[in-house]
Amino acid sequence: MQSAKQFCCKVGYPCVVRPSYVLSGAAMNVAYSDSDLERFLNNAVAVSKEQPVVISKFIQEAKEIDVDAVACDGQVVAVAISEHVENAGVHSGDATLVTPPQDITPKTLERIKAIVHAIGQELQVTGPFNLQLIAKTLGVDLVALATQVTMGEEVEPVGLMAGTGIVGVKVPQFSFSRLAGADVVLGVEMTSTGEVACFGENRCEAYLKAMLSTGFKIPKKNILLTIGSYKVSQETRVVPLGAEQGSISFSSSPQNKSELLSTVHTLESLGYSLYASLGTADFYTEHGIKVGLRER
Repeated sequence: MQSAKQFCCKVGYPCVVRPSYVLSGAAMNVAYSDSDLERFLNNAVAVSKEQPVVISKFIQEAKEIDVDAVACDGQVVAVAISEHVENAGVHSGDATLVTPPQDITPKTLERIKAIVHAIGQELQVTGPFNLQLIAKTLGVDLVALATQVTMGEEVEPVGLMAGTGIVGVKVPQFSFSRLAGADVVLGVEMTSTGEVACFGENRCEAYLKAMLSTGFKIPKKNILLTIGSYKVSQETRVVPLGAEQGSISFSSSPQNKSELLSTVHTLESLGYSLYASLGTADFYTEHGIKVGLRER
């Protein structure tokens, strides 16, 4: 416990506490203080008694990127990149993923490729590593390719797969309405009960298809905007409130309200009645958008 506290003090809170060899990030948490650390370490030990607990610095407000690759004797033959819509800190099982990436710069892509090739070479990987299959989008069956190299067959290197002109979006599916007392705020431990992947000509089409596939109902009349306070939050989801209303939630930061200004203008022009909590309502009212105040 003492060495864990010393490490967290050295790198600075918040830190991620991760038990080893558990499913869906069970007992994985972000500690913001010594008291958090003690509680989370005890939970981690309870679910994985025989294995070490990994503690690392938690980087806030960062973009998470999934890289799926296949290598043969350390030589990477295929690389697929998916970017998370939510900020880092939401379990990948609960997150929304887009591939090919839409907002990653060429410099970042080159950096990612260099890292993937270096790791594949250093570990002399043969087969898949960190594989989450989204084969249709990229036009390459990664499972078949991984099987070929594992069995020792020669394959034609594919390299970085840029896609086939369509975009895939994976979204989580939740069962909060069926689970009494469930905490709806997303974090590093997975809470989703399913996933849906859909495809479209652009990310908006693919995202909407995926959301509708999870049972999400497009609001017909009222929309509650919960864009958050100036306190950091990991919640980034769209939650239906009923047949004629919905709630749109985004991770909170001072920039989010400004970045969503044009989107909120569009919602108003579409005829929706907009509601928000005090801070959000004040901001958009000041920018000429009619937003009603919803009491907590």
